[in-house]
Amino acid sequence: MAIKNCSCWFVWLVVSFFFFPSLLLAQEDLMQPVLPPGFFINMENGDARFVQRFVWQGGDYAYQYEVVVERETGGAFTRHLSDFTSNHFIEVSLPPGEYRFLVIPYDVFGRPGTASDWMYIEILHALEPQPVQALPEIIFDDDGQPLGFVIVISGDNILPEADFFLHHPDDSGNVIDTVVFDEEGSVSIFIDNSDLLPGEYIVVIRNPGGLEAKIGELLLQELLEEYLLGKYLEQLVIEPEPEPEPEPEPEPELEIVSSGFDPINPFLFRIGASFGPLIPVYGNDFGRGISLIGASARLNALFKILGDIYIGPELTVSLLGEIITAGGNLLAEKFMESEKVSFGFRVGAFYPITNLTDNIMVNMGMSSSVRLTKHLLLEAGLNYKHILADIPSGVITPWIGLGFQF
Repeated sequence: MAIKNCSCWFVWLVVSFFFFPSLLLAQEDLMQPVLPPGFFINMENGDARFVQRFVWQGGDYAYQYEVVVERETGGAFTRHLSDFTSNHFIEVSLPPGEYRFLVIPYDVFGRPGTASDWMYIEILHALEPQPVQALPEIIFDDDGQPLGFVIVISGDNILPEADFFLHHPDDSGNVIDTVVFDEEGSVSIFIDNSDLLPGEYIVVIRNPGGLEAKIGELLLQELLEEYLLGKYLEQLVIEPEPEPEPEPEPEPELEIVSSGFDPINPFLFRIGASFGPLIPVYGNDFGRGISLIGASARLNALFKILGDIYIGPELTVSLLGEIITAGGNLLAEKFMESEKVSFGFRVGAFYPITNLTDNIMVNMGMSSSVRLTKHLLLEAGLNYKHILADIPSGVITPWIGLGFQF
């Protein structure tokens, strides 16, 4: 069994040597680290941890790579860490300091190849900027024309090596090149007004190490326009306005009073009659087709309760085909501002006084009234009646009629 395994290993070794020699031999092509090293911030567990990524080129056919990182201490470099990887990069988290690293390729037998040159890097201590205030001011040329803005930013942890960016929602953002620090810790940035857009601007401050902060909501274009408008108004010669001529007294309006449309009283008494067809909806008590035999006589008293709203009882006798009913409704009436038109809603119950049925009916309807004279009304409406029976029946009655109001 051991002989069989050895023979398989020997055959694999011979085939690999002839067809895939790159897997067995350490590569001699030079490797070169890529600068600058990348970094990102890991926010796992709620804490910001900076992770550096070292990347290199070359040694593409190596089996694996050894990355050696040394740290400068007391003027000399000592080994800080060493790790193996099969990728062309490695991610580490190094504290601030000066470092160097190199990469050594290894073949499949674990034999090292030619190492890369040392690459020197510096990891800076990361501070998050803490801007407190940003005050924009317009700057002018020798002729007094606006050139742009100087924005004075005050706060803590704003480093001289920081980068400043000006962002607008409709723009990708511009790098601010002209930055001046003063002894009190404030920083002044200069912005040309030639490319300003309407809307809010935000200044982004990014310290070395990647931590950044924003401050702003600056309306630069609006501030410049407000200044130019003020200068324009100062140059205007304001002439005194002429005294207004006295307005002619309005002629008295003629008040047209119609004796037929006097204001209505808090209490109203009405009588009326109406006619309308019967339209059966379901059941057989009202027949199966439309009938023209439908009429009613009404008597009601209305009391004003709130504004133009009246409520009161209504007594009604109705002819519904071959059924004669008597009953009452509760009527609510709403008058329009002119008091010539009103709209009503009624609900009630009726009892048949003929022998065709002995079941109670419920009624619901709405109507509208127009005052033709002081007492004469033209009315129209729509009623719905339902017979409470084992086999219920229902009918709709559109109607039109005349009434008198006192």
